[in-house]
Amino acid sequence: MKFERIVPIVERIVPIVARASGRADLTEETELDHLGLNSLERVELMIEIEEAFDQAGFPPFNLDDDDIAKMVTLGDLVRLIDRVMVQKAS
Repeated sequence: MKFERIVPIVERIVPIVARASGRADLTEETELDHLGLNSLERVELMIEIEEAFDQAGFPPFNLDDDDIAKMVTLGDLVRLIDRVMVQKAS
């Protein structure tokens, strides 16, 4: 995973996750289950993230429900988005 690819991902998702969770103390190790989001709010969060990247001119992508279910931390989410974007680019 290249640093140049990660920075734009972090810059896009952290404000979205912070707004949805009401938390400003987010780190790579922040556990998604500790954000206080119910399952519907978590799905809405993923949709908002997908739309934010689409609106910013990135290739459209959809996060797979199975992959989302395996995520534990905010860092996992960043790595998932990076992987999906790399796959879309190739």
